[in-house]
Amino acid sequence: MSSEAAELSAEVETAAAEFEESLAGDLRKLPAPISIDCRDCEYRVGDEARRNGFRECWGDLADVAPSVLDLYQAHKLRDLIDELVQSGKASLFDIPRDALVNADGTVGAYNSRRLVQLEHTASGEEWLGARLLPALQSVQYPLHFIDFETSRLALPYHKGMRPYGLVAFQWSCHTLYRKGERPIHREWLNNEDLWPNAKFARSLRNCIGEEGTVLAWATHERATLQQVLEELGVFGESDPELEEWLRNLTESNRILDMNKLTRESFFHPGMGGRTSIKVVLDALWKSDAKLRARFEELTGLAGSAEGNPYGSLPPLEINGIRQQVAEGTGAMRAYQAMMYGVERDDMQAREQWRKLLLQYCELDTLAMVLIWEYWESRLSPCW
Repeated sequence: MSSEAAELSAEVETAAAEFEESLAGDLRKLPAPISIDCRDCEYRVGDEARRNGFRECWGDLADVAPSVLDLYQAHKLRDLIDELVQSGKASLFDIPRDALVNADGTVGAYNSRRLVQLEHTASGEEWLGARLLPALQSVQYPLHFIDFETSRLALPYHKGMRPYGLVAFQWSCHTLYRKGERPIHREWLNNEDLWPNAKFARSLRNCIGEEGTVLAWATHERATLQQVLEELGVFGESDPELEEWLRNLTESNRILDMNKLTRESFFHPGMGGRTSIKVVLDALWKSDAKLRARFEELTGLAGSAEGNPYGSLPPLEINGIRQQVAEGTGAMRAYQAMMYGVERDDMQAREQWRKLLLQYCELDTLAMVLIWEYWESRLSPCW
């Protein structure tokens, strides 16, 4: 790579010198045009923060709400949004509706979602699309709400793995046997220094079996099981019965994608342009006291409308440091620390990491139950 690096060296040295100069003495902010790229700025922080780098760039436009940056799939309308913000328009409602059409004049899925967002953000009312009720009516009990935690690291954990190979190290499942009943929770977390994917799949099969609809959020769970199926033989774990089960599950319509259903048929003004499980749950959490009460009933954890369910997960102290797992990247780091970090031989620390992983993954599947029950409550007069 030496010749490639040499071609870039002058450019890198110039940029490095500029950055270094900006840090000397009084910090000097380097100028940058505002654009759609600012949506994911790491300095776009809350009002309580002492300094807000996003506001330093955007000025008064940073306080406009709802923001044009919060449009669904905003990056796909880069030119339009860049033109708006650079002309001083930062409101979601500054987006012209006639711009939300495809080149061939059709509206399409993305723009349909954007138009729903504009209309129902303005009205402050949620939207229940036409596909939601049929989806709820079509499921077969028991309902299995599943969530997986996986990792792909450059340096493989186990012999025979390629760089960035899949390690499926944890699953959680809440099962509803009848509408309105208390869900049954089961879980599995690897604790052996062996390729875990086969045990992961076998334990999941023992949990959800052959009956009932399986509900997941997005495509991660199906894709994970498909890759496990492909690799069983590679790792000497061939099992015809397990392979047939995995094939039947992943190639059938038994798995219902709740994220896809949300994109197609549900919107709450608190969601903005996002459809992740945490965003959807947070929007409903803040607006629905019954959902908060159901959460407290099922978990024993109290939650207020000002907080959020993931923030209610209690942190644990591990070797003098308060640790908390509240998102997927944190789960990967916790598993790494538990199995291969400096604390891997500290049984007390390992148990603390284990507890953090279990309570986080359990909340992800409970979140799906709460959202599903909320949809049922909104649509129950219809069936």
